[in-house]
Amino acid sequence: LNMPAKTCVFTALSKWDGQEQRMMASGEYIQMSGRAGRRGIDEYGCTIIMIDESTEMDKIEDMMLGKPSPLLSTFHLNYYTLLNVMRRSEGILSMQHVIENSFLQFQNSERVPIINAQIDKLKKESAAIVIPDETAMQDYLALKTKAAELEGMVLQAVLRPENCLHFLRAGRLVRMQELDAGMQDWG
Repeated sequence: LNMPAKTCVFTALSKWDGQEQRMMASGEYIQMSGRAGRRGIDEYGCTIIMIDESTEMDKIEDMMLGKPSPLLSTFHLNYYTLLNVMRRSEGILSMQHVIENSFLQFQNSERVPIINAQIDKLKKESAAIVIPDETAMQDYLALKTKAAELEGMVLQAVLRPENCLHFLRAGRLVRMQELDAGMQDWG
């Protein structure tokens, strides 16, 4: 119901969310009580909350003074959206215009300075890291990488059909391994 009223009355502060009875969230309270007061007619609106003795005052205070849930965009660009824009705009709007003016782009643009600050902080932290015997570690890593390369080359040479066919004879048990899937079995 999208109808403002002069007064909103809450007969209960709990609600059924489909699974359980729970206390109303701050954002839900703000959204519903925000209907009080008719725009252009009333100077202010009135909200009445009917509480009983079992209701804890700190929970009510948290609900009334808490921060609302953040609004997050659910905009997903897909073929249907693209076709709709093309059909409705008839050349007036481009997809670039739609994306640039979307709420998702607005949210992403607001996060850019925060992310850049985090990147700068992490760069400074990584530059400040001192690794004792760093050259020895680099040499070890280079040797380990070269060993893995050579091991792969040896494995490829061993598994070539001309190198392993003479082992495949009737009555012989052979362990089979599928390299990509990492699966092993006897056959």
